[in-house]
Amino acid sequence: MSGEAGSSGLNGTLNGRVNGAGNGVGNGAGNRALSGSAASIAAPAAAEPPAQPVFAASLPVGRIEGRLALAQTVRLALQCAAREAWPTLILSDANFQHWPLGERAVVDALQTWARRGRHMLVMAREYDTLERLHPRFVTWRRTWAHRLDCRQCRQADPLELPSVLWSPHWFMLQLDRDHAVAIAGTDEERINALRLRVDEWWLRSTPGFPASVLGL
Repeated sequence: MSGEAGSSGLNGTLNGRVNGAGNGVGNGAGNRALSGSAASIAAPAAAEPPAQPVFAASLPVGRIEGRLALAQTVRLALQCAAREAWPTLILSDANFQHWPLGERAVVDALQTWARRGRHMLVMAREYDTLERLHPRFVTWRRTWAHRLDCRQCRQADPLELPSVLWSPHWFMLQLDRDHAVAIAGTDEERINALRLRVDEWWLRSTPGFPASVLGL
């Protein structure tokens, strides 16, 4: 009987140890699995930042040649400005003779753009040519006088005053007016440098193209 009791005691001890080890391993694995699940629930993947809007993606960049191509680029740029609500526009030229500012579609685009509370700077050597060739633009300027600042550089050389359509997102600068050659682009460094150049001329200019002459 003592042998049977010893055998039973030994078997009980071994079974207890085996079962205890098994339970320990099982419980440990289960706990780790639960911990991993909790961690995955508690730490969801970080949300991606919202995509930044891309401006002026539809506009030409690089070299532009010919008066027809320049005029079409102006049309496209002003339509894009209205569609994308560009905050600021600068129009600068000696007299805007070859700009399509009097076209109905261009004025319609400017009308849409101005309704959204934007601001335009206009600079020229003289405005007589613009008033004669682009009467629709003159009427639009009168309607939206509070959105425009117009300046005049009477003493400027017509070839030195920048001929440019500028925005914070895109620009077009005429390089050779006699042969109607321009460059356009979205490069931020060029945009900033061109704005500084225009600002230098702006400081040398005087008020021009007043709305009050138009009957206000």
